Amino acid sequence: MGNGQRHKRMTFDLEAYPGDPPPPIWQQAFAGLPIPAWRWYRRVSSTQDVAWAWAELGAADGVLVAAEAQTAGRGRAGRRWYSRPGASLTVSVVARPFAEEQPWLSRYTAWAALAMADALASWGVNVRIKWPNDLLLDGRKIGGVLVELHWRAAQPEVAILGVGVNLSPEAVPRPEQLDFPAGSIAGLRKVRIPAPTLAAQFWRAWTAWRGRLTSFAFLAAWDARLAYRGQWVEVRAGHERWRGILLGLREDGALRLRTPSGERAVWQVDHLRPLGQ
Repeated sequence: MGNGQRHKRMTFDLEAYPGDPPPPIWQQAFAGLPIPAWRWYRRVSSTQDVAWAWAELGAADGVLVAAEAQTAGRGRAGRRWYSRPGASLTVSVVARPFAEEQPWLSRYTAWAALAMADALASWGVNVRIKWPNDLLLDGRKIGGVLVELHWRAAQPEVAILGVGVNLSPEAVPRPEQLDFPAGSIAGLRKVRIPAPTLAAQFWRAWTAWRGRLTSFAFLAAWDARLAYRGQWVEVRAGHERWRGILLGLREDGALRLRTPSGERAVWQVDHLRPLGQ
Protein backbone atom coordinates (compact mmCIF):
# COMPACT_ATOMS: atom_id res chain seq x y z
CA MET A 1 0.00 0.00 0.00
CA GLY A 2 2.97 2.33 0.14
CA ASN A 3 2.20 5.38 2.26
CA GLY A 4 -1.58 5.24 1.77
CA GLN A 5 -3.69 4.29 4.76
CA ARG A 6 -6.37 1.62 4.65
CA HIS A 7 -9.82 3.11 4.77
CA LYS A 8 -11.73 2.79 8.03
CA ARG A 9 -15.39 3.09 7.17
CA MET A 10 -16.83 6.44 8.20
CA THR A 11 -20.55 7.13 8.34
CA PHE A 12 -21.92 10.06 6.38
CA ASP A 13 -25.42 10.32 4.94
CA LEU A 14 -24.68 11.84 1.55
CA GLU A 15 -28.26 11.55 0.34
CA ALA A 16 -29.55 13.48 3.37
CA TYR A 17 -26.78 16.07 3.12
CA PRO A 18 -25.84 16.39 -0.57
CA GLY A 19 -23.98 19.66 -0.17
CA ASP A 20 -24.63 23.40 0.03
CA PRO A 21 -25.26 25.74 -2.93
CA PRO A 22 -21.77 26.88 -3.94
CA PRO A 23 -21.13 30.64 -3.65
CA PRO A 24 -20.76 32.48 -6.97
CA ILE A 25 -16.97 32.65 -6.61
CA TRP A 26 -16.83 28.83 -6.46
CA GLN A 27 -19.18 28.47 -9.40
CA GLN A 28 -17.04 30.85 -11.44
CA ALA A 29 -13.83 29.01 -10.59
CA PHE A 30 -15.25 25.66 -11.67
CA ALA A 31 -17.16 26.92 -14.72
CA GLY A 32 -15.97 25.08 -17.83
CA LEU A 33 -13.78 22.68 -15.86
CA PRO A 34 -14.12 19.15 -17.35
CA ILE A 35 -14.73 17.65 -13.92
CA PRO A 36 -17.27 14.80 -13.60
CA ALA A 37 -18.92 16.41 -10.55
CA TRP A 38 -18.07 18.39 -7.43
CA ARG A 39 -19.72 19.37 -4.16
CA TRP A 40 -19.13 22.20 -1.72
CA TYR A 41 -19.99 22.37 1.99
CA ARG A 42 -20.00 25.29 4.39
CA ARG A 43 -19.24 22.96 7.29
CA VAL A 44 -18.68 19.21 7.35
CA SER A 45 -16.98 16.62 9.53
CA SER A 46 -14.34 15.88 6.92
CA THR A 47 -14.13 16.08 3.14
CA GLN A 48 -12.66 12.57 3.33
CA ASP A 49 -15.88 11.28 4.93
CA VAL A 50 -18.02 12.88 2.23
CA ALA A 51 -15.80 11.57 -0.56
CA TRP A 52 -15.97 8.05 0.87
CA ALA A 53 -19.75 8.17 1.10
CA TRP A 54 -19.88 9.41 -2.49
CA ALA A 55 -17.47 6.71 -3.65
CA GLU A 56 -19.60 4.02 -2.01
CA LEU A 57 -22.52 5.30 -4.08
CA GLY A 58 -20.44 4.89 -7.25
CA ALA A 59 -18.80 8.32 -7.67
CA ALA A 60 -16.65 8.50 -10.78
CA ASP A 61 -12.89 8.93 -10.88
CA GLY A 62 -12.06 12.62 -10.48
CA VAL A 63 -15.03 13.92 -8.49
CA LEU A 64 -14.08 16.52 -5.88
CA VAL A 65 -15.39 17.56 -2.46
CA ALA A 66 -14.51 20.93 -0.93
CA ALA A 67 -15.43 22.46 2.41
CA GLU A 68 -15.07 25.89 3.96
CA ALA A 69 -14.64 24.33 7.40
CA GLN A 70 -14.14 20.86 8.89
CA THR A 71 -15.09 19.82 12.39
CA ALA A 72 -13.21 16.50 12.42
CA GLY A 73 -10.57 16.73 9.71
CA ARG A 74 -7.88 14.11 9.96
CA GLY A 75 -4.30 13.78 8.86
CA ARG A 76 -1.74 11.03 8.57
CA ALA A 77 -1.31 8.57 11.47
CA GLY A 78 -4.59 9.67 13.04
CA ARG A 79 -3.51 13.26 13.61
CA ARG A 80 -6.13 16.00 13.50
CA TRP A 81 -6.19 18.51 10.64
CA TYR A 82 -7.46 21.92 11.68
CA SER A 83 -9.69 23.82 9.26
CA ARG A 84 -11.10 27.23 10.09
CA PRO A 85 -13.75 28.98 7.98
CA GLY A 86 -12.31 31.17 5.27
CA ALA A 87 -8.70 30.55 6.32
CA SER A 88 -7.79 27.33 4.52
CA LEU A 89 -8.58 25.06 1.61
CA THR A 90 -9.66 21.48 2.23
CA VAL A 91 -10.45 19.21 -0.71
CA SER A 92 -10.72 15.48 -1.37
CA VAL A 93 -10.69 13.75 -4.75
CA VAL A 94 -11.92 10.27 -5.63
CA ALA A 95 -9.50 8.11 -7.64
CA ARG A 96 -10.29 4.74 -9.18
CA PRO A 97 -6.87 3.08 -9.56
CA PHE A 98 -5.96 1.97 -13.08
CA ALA A 99 -4.64 -1.59 -13.40
CA GLU A 100 -1.21 -0.34 -14.47
CA GLU A 101 -1.02 1.89 -11.38
CA GLN A 102 -1.31 -0.93 -8.86
CA PRO A 103 2.46 -1.42 -8.44
CA TRP A 104 2.81 2.36 -7.98
CA LEU A 105 0.23 3.12 -5.30
CA SER A 106 3.02 4.46 -3.10
CA ARG A 107 3.10 7.45 -5.48
CA TYR A 108 -0.48 8.50 -4.78
CA THR A 109 0.50 10.75 -1.89
CA ALA A 110 3.13 12.43 -4.04
CA TRP A 111 0.54 12.73 -6.81
CA ALA A 112 -1.68 14.94 -4.64
CA ALA A 113 1.29 16.82 -3.18
CA LEU A 114 2.76 17.54 -6.62
CA ALA A 115 -0.59 18.67 -7.96
CA MET A 116 -0.99 21.17 -5.12
CA ALA A 117 2.61 22.31 -5.52
CA ASP A 118 2.00 22.93 -9.23
CA ALA A 119 -1.22 24.80 -8.43
CA LEU A 120 0.49 27.06 -5.88
CA ALA A 121 3.29 27.83 -8.32
CA SER A 122 0.68 29.71 -10.39
CA TRP A 123 0.92 32.42 -7.69
CA GLY A 124 4.70 32.23 -7.45
CA VAL A 125 4.53 30.17 -4.25
CA ASN A 126 7.08 27.38 -4.57
CA VAL A 127 6.70 24.73 -1.90
CA ARG A 128 8.77 21.71 -0.99
CA ILE A 129 7.46 18.23 -0.17
CA LYS A 130 8.56 16.82 3.18
CA TRP A 131 8.38 13.09 2.59
CA PRO A 132 5.87 11.65 2.43
CA ASN A 133 2.96 14.05 2.75
CA ASP A 134 3.72 17.57 4.02
CA LEU A 135 3.96 20.80 2.02
CA LEU A 136 6.60 23.21 3.32
CA LEU A 137 7.14 26.90 2.68
CA ASP A 138 10.20 28.58 4.19
CA GLY A 139 10.68 25.49 6.34
CA ARG A 140 7.18 25.62 7.80
CA LYS A 141 4.30 23.25 7.16
CA ILE A 142 1.55 25.01 5.22
CA GLY A 143 -0.26 21.93 3.93
CA GLY A 144 -0.64 18.19 4.11
CA VAL A 145 -1.91 15.19 2.17
CA LEU A 146 -3.90 12.19 3.36
CA VAL A 147 -4.44 9.22 1.05
CA GLU A 148 -6.81 6.46 2.11
CA LEU A 149 -7.36 3.23 0.16
CA HIS A 150 -10.13 0.65 0.07
CA TRP A 151 -9.29 -2.84 -1.14
CA ARG A 152 -11.60 -5.55 -2.42
CA ALA A 153 -10.37 -9.11 -3.02
CA ALA A 154 -6.75 -7.96 -2.72
CA GLN A 155 -7.31 -5.28 -5.39
CA PRO A 156 -7.34 -1.50 -4.78
CA GLU A 157 -10.91 -0.45 -5.53
CA VAL A 158 -10.88 3.24 -4.66
CA ALA A 159 -8.60 5.86 -3.14
CA ILE A 160 -9.46 9.21 -1.61
CA LEU A 161 -6.78 11.87 -1.91
CA GLY A 162 -7.28 14.68 0.58
CA VAL A 163 -5.30 17.93 0.72
CA GLY A 164 -5.40 20.79 3.22
CA VAL A 165 -3.60 24.12 2.82
CA ASN A 166 -3.26 27.01 5.27
CA LEU A 167 -4.11 30.12 3.27
CA SER A 168 -4.08 32.70 6.09
CA PRO A 169 -2.64 32.87 9.64
CA GLU A 170 -6.01 32.05 11.22
CA ALA A 171 -5.63 28.49 9.91
CA VAL A 172 -2.45 27.82 11.88
CA PRO A 173 -3.01 25.85 15.13
CA ARG A 174 -1.68 27.08 18.45
CA PRO A 175 1.99 26.20 19.14
CA GLU A 176 1.10 23.60 21.78
CA GLN A 177 -0.96 21.73 19.19
CA LEU A 178 1.91 21.42 16.72
CA ASP A 179 4.49 18.68 16.25
CA PHE A 180 6.28 20.66 13.49
CA PRO A 181 6.60 24.42 12.82
CA ALA A 182 3.59 25.61 10.84
CA GLY A 183 2.64 28.69 8.87
CA SER A 184 0.35 30.00 6.16
CA ILE A 185 0.82 31.34 2.67
CA ALA A 186 -0.46 34.81 3.48
CA GLY A 187 1.54 34.94 6.70
CA LEU A 188 4.81 33.90 5.07
CA ARG A 189 4.54 35.47 1.63
CA LYS A 190 1.79 38.12 1.91
CA VAL A 191 -0.01 36.42 -0.97
CA ARG A 192 -3.79 36.09 -0.83
CA ILE A 193 -4.96 33.05 -2.81
CA PRO A 194 -8.72 32.50 -3.29
CA ALA A 195 -9.67 29.01 -2.11
CA PRO A 196 -11.99 28.23 -5.07
CA THR A 197 -9.41 29.27 -7.66
CA LEU A 198 -6.75 27.17 -5.94
CA ALA A 199 -9.12 24.19 -5.79
CA ALA A 200 -9.76 24.43 -9.53
CA GLN A 201 -6.04 24.80 -10.27
CA PHE A 202 -5.30 21.80 -8.07
CA TRP A 203 -7.82 19.67 -9.94
CA ARG A 204 -6.30 20.69 -13.29
CA ALA A 205 -2.81 19.75 -12.09
CA TRP A 206 -4.08 16.52 -10.52
CA THR A 207 -5.65 15.54 -13.84
CA ALA A 208 -2.52 16.51 -15.78
CA TRP A 209 -0.45 14.01 -13.77
CA ARG A 210 -3.01 11.22 -14.22
CA GLY A 211 -1.57 8.64 -16.57
CA ARG A 212 1.98 9.81 -15.83
CA LEU A 213 2.39 8.33 -12.35
CA THR A 214 4.59 5.52 -13.67
CA SER A 215 6.82 7.85 -15.70
CA PHE A 216 10.34 9.05 -15.01
CA ALA A 217 9.03 12.62 -15.38
CA PHE A 218 6.80 12.10 -12.34
CA LEU A 219 9.66 10.79 -10.22
CA ALA A 220 11.92 13.63 -11.38
CA ALA A 221 9.31 16.28 -10.54
CA TRP A 222 8.78 14.75 -7.09
CA ASP A 223 12.51 14.51 -6.43
CA ALA A 224 13.03 18.13 -7.55
CA ARG A 225 10.57 19.36 -4.89
CA LEU A 226 11.84 17.08 -2.14
CA ALA A 227 12.57 18.97 1.09
CA TYR A 228 16.02 18.63 2.71
CA ARG A 229 17.67 16.91 -0.26
CA GLY A 230 21.44 17.01 0.33
CA GLN A 231 21.00 17.92 4.02
CA TRP A 232 21.59 15.99 7.22
CA VAL A 233 18.28 14.74 8.63
CA GLU A 234 16.97 12.54 11.40
CA VAL A 235 14.42 9.90 10.48
CA ARG A 236 12.35 8.00 13.01
CA ALA A 237 10.17 4.98 12.31
CA GLY A 238 8.73 3.22 15.33
CA HIS A 239 11.60 2.52 17.70
CA GLU A 240 14.25 2.92 15.00
CA ARG A 241 16.15 6.12 14.33
CA TRP A 242 18.66 7.03 11.65
CA ARG A 243 20.74 10.10 10.87
CA GLY A 244 22.22 10.78 7.50
CA ILE A 245 22.24 12.84 4.33
CA LEU A 246 19.00 12.72 2.39
CA LEU A 247 20.07 11.77 -1.13
CA GLY A 248 16.70 11.72 -2.86
CA LEU A 249 14.20 9.11 -3.98
CA ARG A 250 14.36 5.56 -5.26
CA GLU A 251 12.16 4.51 -8.16
CA ASP A 252 9.72 2.91 -5.72
CA GLY A 253 9.37 6.21 -3.84
CA ALA A 254 11.48 5.22 -0.84
CA LEU A 255 13.92 7.72 0.63
CA ARG A 256 17.62 7.25 0.00
CA LEU A 257 19.58 8.06 3.12
CA ARG A 258 23.38 8.02 3.39
CA THR A 259 24.17 7.09 6.98
CA PRO A 260 27.61 6.65 8.58
CA SER A 261 27.18 2.89 8.08
CA GLY A 262 26.18 3.15 4.41
CA GLU A 263 23.22 3.96 2.18
CA ARG A 264 19.78 2.95 3.43
CA ALA A 265 16.32 2.91 1.85
CA VAL A 266 13.50 4.11 4.09
CA TRP A 267 9.87 3.25 3.25
CA GLN A 268 8.12 4.17 6.47
CA VAL A 269 8.64 7.42 8.35
CA ASP A 270 7.00 8.65 11.54
CA HIS A 271 9.13 11.78 11.86
CA LEU A 272 11.56 13.45 9.49
CA ARG A 273 13.44 16.57 10.55
CA PRO A 274 16.62 18.37 9.54
CA LEU A 275 19.29 18.02 12.21
CA GLY A 276 19.28 20.94 14.57
CA GLN A 277 15.51 21.54 14.40
